[in-house]
Amino acid sequence: MVEEGTAIKAKVNPRDIAFLVQVMEGHGHIGVVKTTDPKAGEVELLVTPATRPEALKILENVPISLEIKYCDQ
Repeated sequence: MVEEGTAIKAKVNPRDIAFLVQVMEGHGHIGVVKTTDPKAGEVELLVTPATRPEALKILENVPISLEIKYCDQ
């Protein structure tokens, strides 16, 4: 059975997008970062319900300014 995905939308400084991508890639298969508006620094983290709590914990502790705009449940 394939788990239905969920999205976490966030806003970061545009120069920090590549760093956020590297952080998430470094944590294995937690989620995939998709840039929705590179000039505005808007990103979407695609996760599964199982990896969502860990992804949120990573986002809360990443050493950049990051604002979570929306989080599916």
